Parts: sequence; structure tokens; C-alpha cells
Amino acid sequence: MLLRRVPWKVLARADAGADLAHIRLLADERGVPVVEVPPDAFPYACMGLIHPRFGSGAAQ
Repeated sequence: MLLRRVPWKVLARADAGADLAHIRLLADERGVPVVEVPPDAFPYACMGLIHPRFGSGAAQ
């Protein structure tokens, strides 16, 4: 998601730790905030939220 699009924000499970180091690095390079969520918030390690204004194929 961070290679093809610029998400509005990234939600990352608090228990993912170093597994998401590459995601945090890419998000930081693009100025995308990473918000930690509780481990039981969703079954994924992370999730990128694409802003509705920037639909398919959009980039900032």
C-alpha cells in the first residue's frame, strides 16, 4: 500500500513490534502517521486507510 499509494494513515497492532519496521520506515518517508491499535482491534498486523478523496491509483 505504501509503494503504490499514499494512505491517509496506517493502523498497526501494538503487538506487531519489529515485524512492521519496514512499514514504519516507508510511512515515515511519506509523512503518513502510524497509529497503534490494541491487538484485538483487527486480525491484521497493519492496515492502510486510503482517503476517499484519493481513490484508485491516486498519489499525492
